[in-house]
Amino acid sequence: VRVNTRLLYQQTKFNLLREESEGYAKLVTLLCRDSEAPTQKGSASTIGIIKSLIGHFDLDPNRVFDIVLECFELQPDNDVFIELIPIFPKSHASQILGFKFQYYQRMEVSNPVPYGLYRLAALLVKQDFIDLDCIYAHLLPKDEEAFEHYSTFSSKRFDEANKIGKINLAATGKDLMDEEKTGDVTIDLFAAIAMETDAIDERKSELHTSQTLGLLTGFLSVDDWYHAHVLFERLSPLNPVEHIQICDSLFRLIEKSISSPYYVIRQAHLQNPGLSAGGSTDAMNVDHPSGHGSFIDLPKELFQMLACTGPFLYRDTMLLQKVCRVLRGYYLSALELVSHGDGVLNPQFHVIGNPHLHLKEARLRVEDALGACLLPSLQLVPANPAVGQEIWE
Repeated sequence: VRVNTRLLYQQTKFNLLREESEGYAKLVTLLCRDSEAPTQKGSASTIGIIKSLIGHFDLDPNRVFDIVLECFELQPDNDVFIELIPIFPKSHASQILGFKFQYYQRMEVSNPVPYGLYRLAALLVKQDFIDLDCIYAHLLPKDEEAFEHYSTFSSKRFDEANKIGKINLAATGKDLMDEEKTGDVTIDLFAAIAMETDAIDERKSELHTSQTLGLLTGFLSVDDWYHAHVLFERLSPLNPVEHIQICDSLFRLIEKSISSPYYVIRQAHLQNPGLSAGGSTDAMNVDHPSGHGSFIDLPKELFQMLACTGPFLYRDTMLLQKVCRVLRGYYLSALELVSHGDGVLNPQFHVIGNPHLHLKEARLRVEDALGACLLPSLQLVPANPAVGQEIWE
């Protein structure tokens, strides 16, 4: 009876693609179950179950891959999905993600692209599952269109700024006393900051409609500076750092990059309070510049971040002060290295190459950071002598 019931009377449910829907239910249950501590053995078991579901229920591998990506989007911290993605064809990932982005480009879809989708795309690019150019081709708006739109916006703002302070010499005294005239606008730092705030508010919607800027925020969120820098260079005409969300994410990466050297400088200051940075110590005095002879080196990525930040570092004066102190310690450490010759006197120095070349490189990097970021940021900081003192030293 059991055999006859199994073979003759069991009803098989198919969808329109002749796939058993029970397989997708089991797949979603498998992917959404809690996995607090995923192990290599557990990942291998999950991969085996997924392959069995595809074969037993005759599931479309591309649709299975799509479901895996959707679950990964909702669980970005689950490392199991990193092990699952390589079992699918690498070329299909960019196409499936491209279809997801193109869905939000339809006129009838008013919802913005979810932030998790940007993070998912950035993580796949970071893990080298897909190529940046392959996914970038599916995004809107295109670079030329975005540049043209921003150029029009910038021209409008420049025209408004140029009208400030203009006086009509042929005007009568009554006209000059009229408060509604643009010539009566006070020109000061706060007026400039207020104009920038208005411009930021006007561009706020751009971050929700521009998928390229959204992908940039995704790279910053997953700490992928290499690809983020590529997009910063590509989208530089749009001045992406002007957006608060992108700027804050960039500040977080800068803070993370300088945390270790800043800790060394801070410990040296606490153990040698007489060498306070606020004193009149000559910058060329390298007797105890960095404390205990601790060598301070900074990656080139930090200087790339500062160059991309530009004058917008004024938004976080505490971070601005930290950057100044770290750059000062970095340069004085290079001076100390030269004064000790090849670094044999101190085993903590781990520099490969000529110390004089390292000093030259450090000087150029610090000068570039001063010209591109620190001094422009100082001009926008309203009345903060402490920051000016840090930059002066």
